[in-house]
Amino acid sequence: MALPEIDTGSFMRDEALKADGSNFIGWYGRLRTMLERNDLLHVIREPLGDEPEPYDDLEEFGVRRDTASVVQWTMLFSMDADLRERFRHTDAYETVDELKTEFDDQVRMVKYECLDKFLSCKMEENTCLESHLRLMHRIHEELTVDWDYWMTDQFAIDGVLRSLPPSYKEVVRGYVMGGITRTFHQFVSQLRTVKVEPIAGEIIDETGIFDIPL
Repeated sequence: MALPEIDTGSFMRDEALKADGSNFIGWYGRLRTMLERNDLLHVIREPLGDEPEPYDDLEEFGVRRDTASVVQWTMLFSMDADLRERFRHTDAYETVDELKTEFDDQVRMVKYECLDKFLSCKMEENTCLESHLRLMHRIHEELTVDWDYWMTDQFAIDGVLRSLPPSYKEVVRGYVMGGITRTFHQFVSQLRTVKVEPIAGEIIDETGIFDIPL
């Protein structure tokens, strides 16, 4: 079975991960960008797991194992020699997990900055709801998945509600008073369908309310 090809872009040409981890945050950010471009973020977000019993999806497991191996070698050749030797027998998911633990002081700071970005994000009046929700979802995913920050669904939902402009006052009021329990992803999906009354001059279509044309 042929190994998958990965478009590494500039990742392999950029600064290698130093043994002291002083550039870990930047390196990890470039790694995520590269993997996202190749639709391979799952390799570092989800453990590979044990090999299945015979005849139980062995081919699928083989593809996932080979893909994880290619990602791991890509990571290794973007590290200092000491780190490369240390992690040469570790899979991609475990390598990233160990690096996060080792450089926890940097990770804690990034978690704080990412949480601050999530809580301070505000949708301006007369702008597109869909674009805003995509941004909030991306920040939430980075915070909870990439940086392992734990937050309840309700806390995340409250963050989105707080980010909405005054024209969504009745939407916020309806959800808060309704007392309905939803996951964060269910809430965002439902909110995407909300229609609010545009103010005079606004343009509205299936993706949300757009700016008032000049």
